[in-house]
Amino acid sequence: MGKIAMRKFALNPLVLAMAASVMPATAFAQGDSNLEEVVVTGSFRDSLANAINIKRNQNGFTDAIVASDIAEFPDNNLAESLQRIPGVAISRSGGEGRNVTVRGLGPGFTTVRLNGMETISTTGGTDAVGGNNRGRGFDFNTFASDLFSSLTVRKTNAAEVQEGSLGATVDLKAAQPFDFDGFTLTASGSLGYNDLSEKSDPGMGFMVSNTFADGKFGALFSLSYSERSVKDEGSSTVRWTNAAAQRFGQIQGVTQSDASHPANAAFRPRIPRYDSYQHDMERLGSSLSLQFRPTDNTEISLDNLWAKFDANRQEVFMQGSLNPGANSTSNLLNYEIQGDTLVYADIAGARLLSENRYDEMSTDFSQTTLSLKQDFTDNFRLKAMVGTTKSDYDNPIQNTLLMQANNQRFTYDYRNYSSPLLTFGDAAYEKSSWAVTGVRQRPQSTLNENDAANLTFEFDFNENLTLKVGADVKDFNFSTDQFAYASGEGANGVNVQSNADFIIEYNSGLGDGRPWLIPNRALIMESYNLFDLALVPNYGSNYEVGEETTGFFAQLDFNFEIASMPVRGDIGVRRFETDQSSSGWLNGSTAAREYITVEHNYSDTLPALNVSIEPVENFLVRAAYSEGISRAGLGSIV
Repeated sequence: MGKIAMRKFALNPLVLAMAASVMPATAFAQGDSNLEEVVVTGSFRDSLANAINIKRNQNGFTDAIVASDIAEFPDNNLAESLQRIPGVAISRSGGEGRNVTVRGLGPGFTTVRLNGMETISTTGGTDAVGGNNRGRGFDFNTFASDLFSSLTVRKTNAAEVQEGSLGATVDLKAAQPFDFDGFTLTASGSLGYNDLSEKSDPGMGFMVSNTFADGKFGALFSLSYSERSVKDEGSSTVRWTNAAAQRFGQIQGVTQSDASHPANAAFRPRIPRYDSYQHDMERLGSSLSLQFRPTDNTEISLDNLWAKFDANRQEVFMQGSLNPGANSTSNLLNYEIQGDTLVYADIAGARLLSENRYDEMSTDFSQTTLSLKQDFTDNFRLKAMVGTTKSDYDNPIQNTLLMQANNQRFTYDYRNYSSPLLTFGDAAYEKSSWAVTGVRQRPQSTLNENDAANLTFEFDFNENLTLKVGADVKDFNFSTDQFAYASGEGANGVNVQSNADFIIEYNSGLGDGRPWLIPNRALIMESYNLFDLALVPNYGSNYEVGEETTGFFAQLDFNFEIASMPVRGDIGVRRFETDQSSSGWLNGSTAAREYITVEHNYSDTLPALNVSIEPVENFLVRAAYSEGISRAGLGSIV
């Protein structure tokens, strides 16, 4: 992969002097200039220093990535940039980072603020990683990392930080024109090639910024675009079970209906299978920032961030179905148990499944914030922000075709779990063995909207004590839906044997290398007009939540010395109240089904303390205490 970058460079006399210093001494014979100091500067070195300074100067436990161009890191998106911070782990979807986990607490326990405003971004993933994000977690794969100038992870609470996080508060900041001196232009380009998917992955980005009217007005625009194609292949088990209903008809030639038989009682994979995923992603994002500084005491900023993430994914599975009840007529020819786990099984009369699924997905994200900084006096100032954000995820096509072959030979071997082996009998490669048993079309969407405002006053009693008081409001609205065939998700009249082209070969290279037989999803859907079938709501996945939160806080920042040791920190308290409404369908039966809304409210008072002591120079000891909350999952309150 190659990368091209263009940057603004300032020609510094000291740098010229440094360059001249490596010339022969005779080159200075004609001059009287004396070089007293040489300063070496570099953007990456400066970025590291800034990140260390942020961590050092914060009262609580904080880590940060600051770079003049974060895109210098070989990261596909924001999640992969954040994993560079200690204590941050990521989960992946489509070969890229999607969510973050901080100190073992998952995405739902982490609050994300973008340009100072709490927000949620939603994308979709495979079923194995949760599918459509209907929770409070933030999907970082919506954004390219080079749209942002700093990523900060706050691992302890403070009264001035809004409640809702137990893991961390992640602050994402886009660049602003006053971050730079005058005209600045950066650009980058990249091109990668994936020899597994046999596709190229182009990417580009640029940022242009300038200040005008003697630095009183600034404007910045940045744009980022990338494409990525990933082929992901391997195996999975779709969980393990020891359900009593899953019993073999015979075990090594002997009828065994007793659930207590070791082979029947042992844990075994529900659906051992080979997986083949093809992910194609396109990411476009931009930021626009306008700043105005009419006086030395006033600064107004208008920031807009927009991102669009489009993806499509094909999932192909060749699998054995060992769900409870599936093997009552199958025979276990040979097996091995390790501990309480059936790690090897050679089965006759098994049920095989061939699955072909296709998803088209898109996320449209937008945010606009207006902020004000006003110094009334040298020791009294105001900070205010109002903003709105919207994340609109749409999955209009989630289409699956399932074929089934009964009474087949199937073997799975997990004795070497790092290299599982699945073997399908010869009849699995004959078209006549297969019949379509499932046709699914499940379009769905998720919408997150948030309007927020906050106001903070700061007063310096002296150089050692600063009082902060403030208030904030937030109006959050969430809605999600999903639909399915009114006629059910059976075969829907499809006869896969009626057309030789309805079954095609798929060469994954997995297993023994023979091409799998899979349903020709696109041709079958078109031939039977299955996209035109009537859809009805999947009532359990159609609901909405609204939350209105008002918060107040008071915080005292201190900075003084005890026994010649610098001591600084903050102590404060936050009070909030949330009015919540949740709406959804009650009862599954058609006759009793009812759409209802439930109102609820709750409040709490949350103290926080952060202390940082420097007993010796450049050695810090920190301590923190706080009480916090994590709001219930959106699906749990419906």
